[in-house]
Amino acid sequence: MGVAASSRVRHTRMSAAYLLPEGTRVDDPEAVWSGAWNGRCLLRADAGATPEQGPQNQLYDTSDVGIGRLWLRYRCELRAGESRTWWLKVPPIHRREPSSMGYIAHAFRDVLPGEAVPAFGPEQVRALAALDPLRAEEATVRRWERFFSGAARIDVPDGVLQDIFLSRLATRAILDVSLGPDFAYNACSAFFYFDHAWRDHAYVVTALDLAGLHDRAERLLRAYCAEAKDVPPGPTAFDGKPLRLGMLESGLWQTRPGQYDTQGQNIWALVEHWRLTGDRGWLERTAYPYVRRGALWIVGSRRRHREEVKDPDDPRYGLIEPGGMEVLEVGKGMHMYYMNAFAVLGLREAAEAAAALGLRDDAKLFEAECADLKRSLRRSFERTFRRTGLYEGHLWFGVEPEGVGMYGFWAHNVLLWPCRALDPHDPMLTATIRRLERMASAWGGGLHSEGPGSFWPYIGADRAVGHLLRGEPDRALDYFCAFTDTAGGTLSWGEGYSNLTAGGDQPHQWADAQWIHLFRRLLVLEDGPGLHLTPATFRRWSGGARPIAVSRLPTHFGDLDMTVTPSGGGSALDYRIRVAPRGDQASRPLERLIEHPRAAGGRRILRAEVDGEPSRAFSGDAVVVPEPRRGAELRIRIEVEHEP
Repeated sequence: MGVAASSRVRHTRMSAAYLLPEGTRVDDPEAVWSGAWNGRCLLRADAGATPEQGPQNQLYDTSDVGIGRLWLRYRCELRAGESRTWWLKVPPIHRREPSSMGYIAHAFRDVLPGEAVPAFGPEQVRALAALDPLRAEEATVRRWERFFSGAARIDVPDGVLQDIFLSRLATRAILDVSLGPDFAYNACSAFFYFDHAWRDHAYVVTALDLAGLHDRAERLLRAYCAEAKDVPPGPTAFDGKPLRLGMLESGLWQTRPGQYDTQGQNIWALVEHWRLTGDRGWLERTAYPYVRRGALWIVGSRRRHREEVKDPDDPRYGLIEPGGMEVLEVGKGMHMYYMNAFAVLGLREAAEAAAALGLRDDAKLFEAECADLKRSLRRSFERTFRRTGLYEGHLWFGVEPEGVGMYGFWAHNVLLWPCRALDPHDPMLTATIRRLERMASAWGGGLHSEGPGSFWPYIGADRAVGHLLRGEPDRALDYFCAFTDTAGGTLSWGEGYSNLTAGGDQPHQWADAQWIHLFRRLLVLEDGPGLHLTPATFRRWSGGARPIAVSRLPTHFGDLDMTVTPSGGGSALDYRIRVAPRGDQASRPLERLIEHPRAAGGRRILRAEVDGEPSRAFSGDAVVVPEPRRGAELRIRIEVEHEP
């Protein structure tokens, strides 16, 4: 058994099975699997199993039989009363081709340096044989019931959305990788990206917090709040070295050498955990020392780079040092606006955390640095903006026209949400969003696309949330629908798609997290001291009979219980709302609740009542409740125009 010469499989020991005459001597095994002996064997059966090839997932080498399609044709004559047994040992998982990232992508490559996953030992086999199938099934059900009992509950008229929500949480839990009793990280999946990137991981942690699984989020955040030297090494990373988590002495969380792509994301994940749990003690004792050091790294990076650039008119002036993403050579990389936008977010988050802890000097420093970086970034945008017509154009990807790590349009999706590096209606941002939407419509079926024949479902989810901040809820919902519609049979996504073929890996970590982020914000969105309820739900839900119901859904102001019940064919909607603060959430100002009834057919609001009293604080499509009570149920009735 071996690898056929024409096969692209290089990391397996089984490509074909041969039946040779008894007594046949094989001095050169390669002569057998090369095909030279095909005419001398009694029977040959292709049994090769080819995993993903190159950058495209699910593209299989047709010269072999793929995984799950092992065909054996065997014929043997037996005399009466005679029996024979043959054993065929097939490795359950094969090692993989060098992928587009230039390394052997295999989840078990450190444990299994030469071959596939070893067979169970005798003790494991006996334990499996002794299992009672019914009891094993019951135990599995109980385990997942316990897991989901801690999560927020979301019930909407389209049940598949609940299924996706729960399945994405379960998938993320399955892919937690322990680095000892104190540390863990969440792998993208078991195959191509069995690695770690802080920027992706921050979205996963925050998604867990948004779903109410604070204990799981906090477990993953331990590696954010530790020195790199104290965190056990993980599996081999893209650079061929063991994965290192934790913070460096400099205050940098470093995914790989030369990559400064995660300071803002990590600070955001830490501060959001505090906001969504109200755990001030955790923020003060555990997280803030690392939030502060991470923010000071941004401050120091900007100061070092200003001294190097010197000229205030240079578009690099005021930005952080150049770096890259997935660039393995220290010192290479460009002045990517993506990393600077997240640095704006990190400084803003650090300032809020410092203010909450009464650390006025820190808060003042980080607020000033945030404002100055935002101004520097906008000046740089103005210098590099690409005008393509009188009323058309788009932001460029960074200061330099091209170079190492300068990736493309996808990096613009975060400029408004979550980074708020530009104002919602900044003309340069508006022009860029128009460009992104044209590309999505032309090539991506509404999803983010960088060119013909391909699309990238999850990466545009941040832009969809940004549409909510721009007052464009239907665009946000359109993106959500297109994103949801590309989910596969396992309700998951690949990283990117060429036509209908997924590339990278599946289930993709960032995609799972981004779907949860976007789904939740269609129902609930924080915007400063305001809380928007149902800002972008389906209008047809308000014309049906089933309510929208959420319970124990974390927000910045407390856990939300809410039901929205339609009646009269959609002519009225009754909101029941309760916001129950946790910890120091009670001290955060909640200045207004904004209910968006999303009436069927776009019908306008005629009347509103708050706790039985008429309200005049409404527009055609929203009702505002100023300074709402917390901890008690609030009842709001909204009546809309009748259908003509």
